[in-house]
Formats: sequence, C-alpha cells, structure tokens
Amino acid sequence: MTETKPSAEVWITGIGLATSLGEGLDANWDALNQRRINVDEKNFAPYIVHPWVPVNLDTQIPKKGDQRQMEAWQRIGTYAAGLALDSAGIKGNKEILARMDMIVAAGGGERDLRARVLRHTSAAFVEDPLRVLRAFQLAARFDFTLAPETAALCRSIKTSYAELPVERVWGEWGKWAEKSQAAISFTTDDDSY
Repeated sequence: MTETKPSAEVWITGIGLATSLGEGLDANWDALNQRRINVDEKNFAPYIVHPWVPVNLDTQIPKKGDQRQMEAWQRIGTYAAGLALDSAGIKGNKEILARMDMIVAAGGGERDLRARVLRHTSAAFVEDPLRVLRAFQLAARFDFTLAPETAALCRSIKTSYAELPVERVWGEWGKWAEKSQAAISFTTDDDSY
C-alpha cells in the first residue's frame, strides 16, 4: 500500500528582486539592457564585488524591533518576500494573506525542504513559546520532522508554556485539526517532542 501525502496548492505570486543592479524587475532589466553594472573594485581588492543597492528596509519591515531581531540574511529574505507580495499585488490583502503559508528558501532552506525538516532560524525562536506549538502544528500538517537542535530548544523553554494565553494555544490547535491529515502524539518524558 502506498502512502498518500496531503496535496498542497503552490502559487508563484510575484518576484522579489533586489540586486547590485537595482530593486525590482524593471530596474534590473534596464541595467542589463544598458549593459550597466555596479562594481566595487577598491574596497575588497583584489576581489571584485557587486554591492547590493541601498534599500529602505522600512518599506517591507516597518517595525524597527523586528529588524533588530533579524540576522542580515533574514532581513534581506523578508525584504525580498515583501517585494514579491508587492509584485503580485497582494501586499496588505488580509483575506489572501490569512490563507497563505510561505516558505522562503534561504540559509539552507532548499536542503531542509527536500529532507522535510523544520529548523528554527535564530535564537529569537525561544522568545515566544507559541512557536513550539506552531512548529509541531506545521510538522504534522506537512509531514515534516523537527531538526534536533530545534527540538532541543523546544524542550529548553517548556516551563514557559503556561504563560501562553489560551486563545493563542487554541488557534494553533485549530489550524492543526482543520488542516492536518497526519496524526501526532505527545508524551511527557524529557525525550519527547
């Protein structure tokens, strides 16, 4: 008997492009058509560097606190994702965005996606205990496993689960129950999760 995995819709919604040539498709096409390049041959000599164009992160990540919590690659990925939503014409459309799950393949994301592994992206994971339940909910829904270091982080903050408002917990359980075709179980010993 073959196992059937739940199907998922995939939409390519837009393109988020910010390179050394500019921001957005038009700027990049124009630069390519004009055979214009952006090169820094001095600051990193003898290496030639194509520096990223200056961008205003506030346009895609409006909260400075969010920007400070992110690593540079996360800021760039989030910025590009915001550009993609703009490109698709759906940025700010709460109805569409509420139904959307987004996977941004950065920092080894393609490898983890092929291996069906969920991995936390930064130490900020432990700042909200709900992320633990969200990780389990996503793992169950999409038949993924948690990376060992992510499971270890989940265990390290288990004393803070009681701080969560009941509404937030039920929200995650509701997503799992509504959308998951997988079974999940929990035990209470220290090696669980």
